[in-house]
Amino acid sequence: MTDEDRTRVQLDKLAELEKRAEELVERPHFHMHDGEPVRHPDTGELLRDDEPTLRGLDVQLGVLKLRAKILGYDAPQKHHLVDEKGNTIDITRLVPLLRVMGITNEDDDADD
Repeated sequence: MTDEDRTRVQLDKLAELEKRAEELVERPHFHMHDGEPVRHPDTGELLRDDEPTLRGLDVQLGVLKLRAKILGYDAPQKHHLVDEKGNTIDITRLVPLLRVMGITNEDDDADD
């Protein structure tokens, strides 16, 4: 099985999870007591239970995160600085220059 095949299988599984979670979210849920739906004491309307909906939304969020990871949407991106002649600029050589220009300071290195 190729990497593309494995990716497709994983994406298909995520799509199925997403579909089932969507069905859960769309279906109405009501609070129950002793096997009977609970009604609002004043209006008599059935009291909705949001917990299953929130769980379904949590699953959908998890699917989105996993899909983004599989597809590389949240992977670090490489950026290259290029001068007017098309030469790649080493960004580490720019830091001292930025300090001289007052754009950065010594404290910026403390985060590294």
